[in-house]
Amino acid sequence: MFPFFSKKSFIALIATVTLTSPLQLNVSANSKDGEEKISSKEVQIGDLDVTVYEDGRVKGLGKSKKLSNKNRKQVLKLMRFTEEEIDSLPEELQNELVSEGGVKVDSKVEDFVHIYTDLDGNDHEVTEENKKEIEKIKKRDYKKIQEMSAKGKVIAAGTDLGSETDGDFTGTGHIIYRGIEGNEYGYMYYTKFEWSDRPALYFTDTLGHTWQNHTTSIGSASDYDVRYFNGNGDPLGTIDFEPELDNSDVLGTKGEFDIDYHAGVHYGYIRDRVRIPRTEKGNTGQFASAYAHSWSNANMELAFRYISIDISGLGDKWSWKNSFEIGTEKEVN
Repeated sequence: MFPFFSKKSFIALIATVTLTSPLQLNVSANSKDGEEKISSKEVQIGDLDVTVYEDGRVKGLGKSKKLSNKNRKQVLKLMRFTEEEIDSLPEELQNELVSEGGVKVDSKVEDFVHIYTDLDGNDHEVTEENKKEIEKIKKRDYKKIQEMSAKGKVIAAGTDLGSETDGDFTGTGHIIYRGIEGNEYGYMYYTKFEWSDRPALYFTDTLGHTWQNHTTSIGSASDYDVRYFNGNGDPLGTIDFEPELDNSDVLGTKGEFDIDYHAGVHYGYIRDRVRIPRTEKGNTGQFASAYAHSWSNANMELAFRYISIDISGLGDKWSWKNSFEIGTEKEVN
């Protein structure tokens, strides 16, 4: 039996570089940020003096500061984002990072898996070697959905377009160090996704992440946007949508993204502000991320485990882990 369908319903491995700004003013002073008194210097960017602390963190500029694209990119470079990473960040996320401040932590991606679950419920792990074969299975399934839709048995989003090709998918994790608060390290965990074009079938997709048992979330946020273009490929604007965010589980946070029908770049993220005990210094920190792209109006379910996520449902399933060393930033009290 096939499920009923209704309308609407590769990981970028991050490399870290250290930036040397040409506009640094070598002013050293005792600054207070949270509970820490540490040395800082001022870096002039446009008309702003941006504070950079001794442990590498950039002081957040707050939401009231309006920056040009050029100056915003300079601040993000101070936060140790590379040019390539900055170009991949949605504008809304760039603004949030500059507003919040901190410093990007060097990290690596581990245990990346892409699985396609076909309409018969069979799992296929997608690799470079077999991806052409998996595409044949997906095209077969897509035609089945089209046939069911033509007979009026289902209303499947996207099948009227006559296309069975998805845009390219990218999933990424970012870790931002926020400083020391009492006996804990403060971090921001981001899980970001992007489709280079709207998926052929657009129901409701799910993005989620989970963390270690010593880690505690103290706040979550999410965003989903579509950048659309005219027939010549010129950008026309961006549409912002409000994802459905669920942070009720102490093990993790997830967001549901009702994929919009507009062609264009689709991107979004979830974010958690977390705390890790300072007794974990030098140990490996991890958070696991997952993205579920549904081929059915029976939305995929994410079940959290510590550092793993179980995904059930029909369609594409991406999962990976983001690893880093806890407390490697210089501690100054």
